[in-house]
Amino acid sequence: MVEFKRPGDEQLSSDPVDQVLEYVEKLRTKTVRDQNGEVVSEIGEDTPFECIILCDLTEGARKRFKRSLAQNPTPDGLGYYGFSPNHRASLRVLSYKKVFRDAELRNQSFFQKLGLLPEEVRNALAAATEVVTEAAE
Repeated sequence: MVEFKRPGDEQLSSDPVDQVLEYVEKLRTKTVRDQNGEVVSEIGEDTPFECIILCDLTEGARKRFKRSLAQNPTPDGLGYYGFSPNHRASLRVLSYKKVFRDAELRNQSFFQKLGLLPEEVRNALAAATEVVTEAAE
Protein backbone atom coordinates (compact mmCIF):
# COMPACT_ATOMS: atom_id res chain seq x y z
CA MET A 1 0.00 0.00 0.00
CA VAL A 2 1.42 3.41 -0.95
CA GLU A 3 0.23 6.71 0.53
CA PHE A 4 1.37 9.86 -1.29
CA LYS A 5 1.41 13.13 0.63
CA ARG A 6 1.44 16.46 -1.18
CA PRO A 7 5.01 17.60 -1.95
CA GLY A 8 5.91 20.80 -0.11
CA ASP A 9 3.27 20.29 2.59
CA GLU A 10 4.91 21.88 5.66
CA GLN A 11 2.39 20.52 8.17
CA LEU A 12 0.85 17.16 7.33
CA SER A 13 -2.92 17.61 7.46
CA SER A 14 -3.40 14.16 8.99
CA ASP A 15 -1.22 11.45 10.50
CA PRO A 16 -0.08 9.29 7.55
CA VAL A 17 0.79 6.30 9.76
CA ASP A 18 -2.72 6.33 11.26
CA GLN A 19 -4.12 6.67 7.73
CA VAL A 20 -2.42 3.57 6.33
CA LEU A 21 -3.21 1.51 9.44
CA GLU A 22 -6.85 2.56 9.13
CA TYR A 23 -6.80 1.36 5.50
CA VAL A 24 -5.42 -1.98 6.70
CA GLU A 25 -8.26 -2.26 9.24
CA LYS A 26 -10.87 -1.44 6.58
CA LEU A 27 -9.42 -4.07 4.23
CA ARG A 28 -9.47 -6.68 6.98
CA THR A 29 -13.08 -5.90 7.98
CA LYS A 30 -14.07 -6.18 4.32
CA THR A 31 -15.56 -2.70 4.07
CA VAL A 32 -13.55 -1.67 0.99
CA ARG A 33 -15.00 -1.93 -2.51
CA ASP A 34 -13.02 -2.26 -5.72
CA GLN A 35 -13.54 -0.23 -8.91
CA ASN A 36 -16.46 -2.53 -9.86
CA GLY A 37 -18.21 -1.97 -6.55
CA GLU A 38 -17.45 -5.45 -5.23
CA VAL A 39 -16.24 -5.95 -1.67
CA VAL A 40 -12.54 -6.80 -1.43
CA SER A 41 -12.78 -10.07 0.51
CA GLU A 42 -9.57 -12.00 -0.23
CA ILE A 43 -7.65 -10.44 2.67
CA GLY A 44 -7.40 -12.54 5.80
CA GLU A 45 -6.45 -11.71 9.37
CA ASP A 46 -2.93 -13.09 8.84
CA THR A 47 -2.23 -11.18 5.63
CA PRO A 48 0.93 -9.09 6.06
CA PHE A 49 0.99 -5.54 4.70
CA GLU A 50 3.84 -3.42 3.36
CA CYS A 51 2.88 0.24 3.82
CA ILE A 52 4.93 2.98 2.19
CA ILE A 53 4.36 6.68 2.85
CA LEU A 54 5.95 9.15 0.41
CA CYS A 55 6.25 12.72 1.67
CA ASP A 56 8.56 15.67 2.17
CA LEU A 57 10.35 15.24 5.49
CA THR A 58 9.83 18.71 6.94
CA GLU A 59 10.62 19.40 10.59
CA GLY A 60 6.92 18.99 11.45
CA ALA A 61 6.75 15.66 9.62
CA ARG A 62 9.93 14.43 11.32
CA LYS A 63 8.51 15.28 14.76
CA ARG A 64 5.33 13.39 13.95
CA PHE A 65 7.14 10.28 12.72
CA LYS A 66 9.49 10.22 15.72
CA ARG A 67 6.37 9.80 17.91
CA SER A 68 4.77 7.15 15.69
CA LEU A 69 5.21 3.43 15.04
CA ALA A 70 7.55 4.42 12.16
CA GLN A 71 10.00 6.12 14.51
CA ASN A 72 13.26 4.44 13.46
CA PRO A 73 15.33 6.63 11.12
CA THR A 74 16.90 5.06 8.04
CA PRO A 75 20.73 5.08 7.99
CA ASP A 76 20.78 7.88 5.39
CA GLY A 77 18.37 10.03 7.43
CA LEU A 78 15.94 10.34 4.51
CA GLY A 79 13.20 8.12 5.89
CA TYR A 80 11.78 6.17 8.80
CA TYR A 81 10.61 2.61 9.32
CA GLY A 82 8.71 0.53 11.84
CA PHE A 83 6.30 -2.33 12.35
CA SER A 84 2.80 -2.63 13.77
CA PRO A 85 2.42 -6.16 15.15
CA ASN A 86 -1.33 -5.69 15.73
CA HIS A 87 -1.81 -4.91 12.03
CA ARG A 88 0.96 -7.18 10.71
CA ALA A 89 2.11 -4.10 8.82
CA SER A 90 5.62 -3.05 7.94
CA LEU A 91 5.83 0.74 7.68
CA ARG A 92 8.28 2.77 5.61
CA VAL A 93 8.32 6.53 5.31
CA LEU A 94 10.37 7.79 2.37
CA SER A 95 11.15 11.33 1.33
CA TYR A 96 10.73 12.22 -2.33
CA LYS A 97 14.43 13.17 -2.26
CA LYS A 98 15.36 9.62 -1.16
CA VAL A 99 13.23 8.00 -3.86
CA PHE A 100 14.79 10.16 -6.60
CA ARG A 101 18.33 9.69 -5.26
CA ASP A 102 17.96 5.92 -4.95
CA ALA A 103 16.46 5.69 -8.45
CA GLU A 104 19.37 7.70 -9.84
CA LEU A 105 21.92 5.45 -8.11
CA ARG A 106 20.10 2.26 -9.11
CA ASN A 107 19.88 3.31 -12.78
CA GLN A 108 23.22 5.08 -13.13
CA SER A 109 24.64 2.64 -15.72
CA PHE A 110 21.41 2.82 -17.72
CA PHE A 111 21.63 6.63 -17.80
CA GLN A 112 25.27 6.40 -18.91
CA LYS A 113 24.34 4.01 -21.76
CA LEU A 114 21.69 6.51 -22.89
CA GLY A 115 24.22 9.32 -22.74
CA LEU A 116 22.32 11.13 -20.03
CA LEU A 117 24.38 12.91 -17.44
CA PRO A 118 23.23 12.64 -13.82
CA GLU A 119 22.69 16.43 -13.74
CA GLU A 120 20.30 16.19 -16.71
CA VAL A 121 18.41 13.40 -14.96
CA ARG A 122 18.25 15.42 -11.73
CA ASN A 123 16.92 18.46 -13.63
CA ALA A 124 14.26 16.34 -15.35
CA LEU A 125 13.17 14.84 -12.02
CA ALA A 126 13.07 18.29 -10.39
CA ALA A 127 10.93 19.62 -13.25
CA ALA A 128 8.57 16.65 -12.95
CA THR A 129 8.24 17.26 -9.20
CA GLU A 130 7.35 20.91 -9.81
CA VAL A 131 4.63 19.88 -12.26
CA VAL A 132 3.18 17.43 -9.72
CA THR A 133 3.27 20.09 -6.98
CA GLU A 134 1.56 22.69 -9.19
CA ALA A 135 -1.11 20.18 -10.25
CA ALA A 136 -1.83 19.32 -6.60
CA GLU A 137 -2.41 22.98 -5.75
